[in-house]
Amino acid sequence: MRQLSFAFPRSGQHTTELPANVVAPARPVTLRKVDPSRNMARFYSLEVERDLLGRVVLVRRWGRIGGIGKTRLDEHNGEGEALVALAAMKAAKQRKGYRVTAQT
Repeated sequence: MRQLSFAFPRSGQHTTELPANVVAPARPVTLRKVDPSRNMARFYSLEVERDLLGRVVLVRRWGRIGGIGKTRLDEHNGEGEALVALAAMKAAKQRKGYRVTAQT
């Protein structure tokens, strides 16, 4: 049986800096497209996270504002690749008229 060991920071030595090989997590991006004359109220949400198996996925959620919508997970080889895909998808949606909502 393998024994696991963990290195815990000592009191007063906590840090908020990430190691050089870790990409800082991106904040979720929420976009909206509203056109009352066409009865259109859509949302599109993008987020990079890890699934239960530790794989890096781009989580895409979309649908009518106020509704449940749909979800799709796109697996990527690393955080950097997923962030590039997130930026590309955000740019594509903005070209189609979606606007970024205020982030909290």
